[in-house]
Formats: sequence, C-alpha cells, structure tokens
Amino acid sequence: MMVLDPEQNALVNRAKAYPFGTPTSSYLFVHGECWPVDWYDESLPERSIVRLNNKKASARDLFLSKSLRTSYLATPRIPVLASGSNASPARLKEKFHSELQQTVIPVILYSIKNLLPVFSAKFASYGSITATLQQACGNETKMFVTFLSLKQLELMHQTEAIGDEYDFARFSHVDIRQEPSEPTPQKTVYAYLSRKGVFTIGGHQFSLDSRSALTNGFSHRSQITMLTQARDLLSPQEELDHFILKNITEEKVRRANNALLRKFSQPFSGGNTELVRESPSSLFY
Repeated sequence: MMVLDPEQNALVNRAKAYPFGTPTSSYLFVHGECWPVDWYDESLPERSIVRLNNKKASARDLFLSKSLRTSYLATPRIPVLASGSNASPARLKEKFHSELQQTVIPVILYSIKNLLPVFSAKFASYGSITATLQQACGNETKMFVTFLSLKQLELMHQTEAIGDEYDFARFSHVDIRQEPSEPTPQKTVYAYLSRKGVFTIGGHQFSLDSRSALTNGFSHRSQITMLTQARDLLSPQEELDHFILKNITEEKVRRANNALLRKFSQPFSGGNTELVRESPSSLFY
C-alpha cells in the first residue's frame, strides 16, 4: 500500500473535492467575498436584492455603503452556465486572483429545463473528472449562471483552454427562471462544452446535480465515485489515490488515460446550439 506524503495527500484530496464547494444559493462574488442574493435583476443589476451582515438592501446601496464603485454593477455582461467548478467561490478566487480587487461577478442559481451538468470523459491536470453539459429532455435542474464582463470572459477563456479542452457554445431558446412561480422565458445563454464528450458507461451518463429527479439514462454520482469508476475501467489493480496522483503529477500518464477514456465518451446531443468561433468582444459590441 502506497503512503502519500502531506503534499501528495493534499493534491489527491483536492481532486476528490471537485467542484470545490459550490454554494446552495445565488451570490455576488465581490472582490473575493460572497454576498448572498435574494433576487437578481438582469436588466438593472444595481436593483438586485442582496444580504450582507444581516442587512438586506439593493446591490447599489450596499456598494455605496462599502465605498465600492457602482459602475461594476452596470458593466455589460453575458450569461454563462457554470456546470462545474466555475460556480465555486474558491475556484473563482483562483481564476481571478490577479484581478480580485476589481472583480464583481453575479453567480445566480436558476432552474433550467432540458440541460444537465454531467461528468466529461476527461481528467483535468489537477486530477478531477470535470463537468460538461448534456441535453436531458424532461429534466429541470438547478444550475448556476455566471454573468461575465468582456474582460472576465476573456480571462475565463484562458483558463478553459478553448479549442483544446473546451469549446464555447451559444444555446438559444433555453427555458430558464430564477423562481418556480415565475413564467419560464426562453433565453440565449452560453456555456463551455468539453471537447472530450460525456463520460458514458453502458449508455448511462452521470450528473453532478443531486437535487433533481433524473430521467432515464442519467443518475447522480459524486466525484469520488466517478474517479473510482474510471480507475476500475482503466487500471483496476491500482490503488485509487495512487491512480489519482499519477494523473496529477505525470502528464504522460494523464494523456494516456484521457485517450483511453474516449472509449467511454458520447458527444453533446442537444439542438439549438452553435459553437462560438468569433472573439469574445463580438458578443458585446
């Protein structure tokens, strides 16, 4: 039995922790802090209802009380689905660490029909099996949407390895709403789709979402369960933690395992979707 040293153990535990602690409700990511959001106003974000230190007020009033620039709230943004760790405050801190004191991102929980966050057929460089989307007709699931400015979208593209690991896609006519009682408008949203496809075993695919009843062909799995299944498929005699660690520390091993996972991959099957080939700036101007 292999005994990991503290540094190795930390790497393995991080891989198992994906998607790194997403909250249970909407929030504003403000300079690295999380401000709970009761209601997000897409047309006038400064009117959104936010809670901070047991105080409920408009986002504009709370920004003024903290001597923060309200112009952050008025910045043009586009909605990008966060199927995995992009809804995690810890991950957002990592991705925007160089711009943290200028970063405000609404991260809003919606009910979305016919789309499901699922595990991709891919090990990340940090050892986790990451998320992507799949069409799931008849499902309505809770999923976060990040509202990103142009600068934030450009930085996010860099972290998602567009054209190599992920494609950026436009989804039209998506049924999406904040509250169950409100009508379900159809909107255009964006998302990152794994170029490695959806992890599929025996025609079955696996969702990160444990809050929704799933239709046939889908079931919920944790990150640890998915890592275990991948190990069982690719290297059944190997200890799980050793298998995970090698995917982190040995790029050649990780690439070989990702190539083997292609046998267990199915593409995204949804309609009303097109890959975005133009530059991020074209989506704003």
